Amino acid sequence: MSSSDTVGEKRPFCVVPIRAIKDRRLKISHLRVLMALGYYANRAGVCWPSFKTLDDDTGIGQKDMAPLIRHLITTGMMRMLKANNYDQRRGAWGFSNRYQLLWNGDEPVPSHEEVKSANLLQALADRDQVEGSGKPGPVKWNAAIGACVAAYVRGIEAATAVNVHPHAALRVAAEMLVEAGISTHQVEATSFKVAREMALSGRGLPSLQQVSVSLI
Repeated sequence: MSSSDTVGEKRPFCVVPIRAIKDRRLKISHLRVLMALGYYANRAGVCWPSFKTLDDDTGIGQKDMAPLIRHLITTGMMRMLKANNYDQRRGAWGFSNRYQLLWNGDEPVPSHEEVKSANLLQALADRDQVEGSGKPGPVKWNAAIGACVAAYVRGIEAATAVNVHPHAALRVAAEMLVEAGISTHQVEATSFKVAREMALSGRGLPSLQQVSVSLI
């Protein structure tokens, strides 16, 4: 996990094109960068970790990152997306380039929605607060996220009689549930069910991320 991602829990795996392993043009350093990119990529292959994030994850210096990425583009493992293809002003995407990993090599350019949907997979320091603002950073705690967290707390407390205090680490999982259209009723009911199951097996309280696995 990137040291840039200090809030919430992320998936413990990355996804990369299997053909990269067989490509003799790629060295270990190229594969390490590709794997780091794949940690932040969505199903369409879209991601935008900054050079600092990639350095944090791989230990490869930021000054060496650009030529490695250029080689991955040249060998057809990924492409760089252009802001003007999505009606974005120059510089509106902030401080990181948008990339698309190419699973087979002939994928179409992703849609605007596919680009937007990758935001939650990025390290917190690399996320867009407001689309097109050019200001990266963690999302704000809004009413919908607060309602989702409150539903989780109600479900846990009803199942275990343990007082749960909302905290900032819950907001990443809560935003994912809100973006997926999961209702507060579903969150509360599933939190209750998962908490009961874990309590019976002596596994403690479930995190909101654990609850979300049953919902998304």
